[in-house]
Amino acid sequence: MQGNKNIPELRFPEFEGEWKKITLNNLAKIQRGASPRPISSNRWYDNENKKVGWVRIGDVTNSSRYLYRTEDYFSEEGIKKSRFLPKGSLIMSICATIGKPIITEIDTCIHDGFVGFSDLTNINKEFLYYILKNLENKFISLSQTGSQANLNTNLINKTKINMPSIKEQKKIANFLTCIDQKIELMEKKHTLYQSIKKYILSNIFPVNNKKPSLRFKEFKNERKLIKLKEILSYSSSKHSLNKLEDNIGNYELYGAEGVVKHVNFFDMDKEYISIIKDGAGVCRLHLCKPYSSIVGTMGYLTLKNTNYNLKYVYYQLLTLNLKKYVIGTTIPHIYFKDYSKEYILVPNLIEQGKMANLMLLLDTKIMKIQKQIDNLKKFKKGLLQKMFC
Repeated sequence: MQGNKNIPELRFPEFEGEWKKITLNNLAKIQRGASPRPISSNRWYDNENKKVGWVRIGDVTNSSRYLYRTEDYFSEEGIKKSRFLPKGSLIMSICATIGKPIITEIDTCIHDGFVGFSDLTNINKEFLYYILKNLENKFISLSQTGSQANLNTNLINKTKINMPSIKEQKKIANFLTCIDQKIELMEKKHTLYQSIKKYILSNIFPVNNKKPSLRFKEFKNERKLIKLKEILSYSSSKHSLNKLEDNIGNYELYGAEGVVKHVNFFDMDKEYISIIKDGAGVCRLHLCKPYSSIVGTMGYLTLKNTNYNLKYVYYQLLTLNLKKYVIGTTIPHIYFKDYSKEYILVPNLIEQGKMANLMLLLDTKIMKIQKQIDNLKKFKKGLLQKMFC
């Protein structure tokens, strides 16, 4: 907003003048969804014909701008007990995942954790979607928190927005749609490369000590069956992140999700594999850079000798079911003495390197695509803040 005027900071040059302030209930009929009771009764559902989707929070959480499918579908009886909305409707979650708008690409009935926007007046549907997207954080802050966060329908009705002409609405919506389409395309590409990685990982690296179905044609030698404890050494970390708040340096400190900070020391001067040994994310593996350390919930896995390629061992470990060695429920643990008894098939060092390099190329590509997605989302977020007032 420029000064006290309802004018966005970023605007297409052909438009001028202030935007009008108006409440949402003057632009659309806003109605809360409904759920038949008891919800577990089979008579409400028809998952065979899949004509009318039953929208619940999980369906929206796993979708982006459009909703193409739902986990469950309603029968005629279920439809009568819920809130039906035709294909192309704009809905928004008001429970648990607060304030997430989405446009349905199928006929749906909405759960009572949603509101539907119908009978739109003087507002473009896609523009309203982006308005709601921009209001998401505001709606979260307005939600009534208890055992579960909820957003009151009256608060939505009374929410004031600034609105330009229909022509400007459409231009803004079309521009932001182009960015969303680019993001969706990149996300599909990311999913594709993840699938390729999964396929190659399970076929070029033997699972359950079987012979691989894919192999570089120049290699014919038999692979050796070797226990992990003959390949790897294990040691624990004792670093507490809380005690390192004031420690600042140039060396990476890894946590469960990657680098958590930079400190003035390192434990390992060579590349190593980290494993989460207890707590959330137990068994998760990470290939870590030299001159770095890990936090206390993790352990170091290092090579015992130079007959093995660490990256090969890392990718081979990804094919193992280490979860079966986890013990404990409140705080799950995994111990090296248990999973080190696992066998892996190991080729010669040259083949190890070639296999590891192939996987690294895929991982590099996947990370590059993810970075592009993150940058596009950041760019879009900035636009939402500047193109609306």
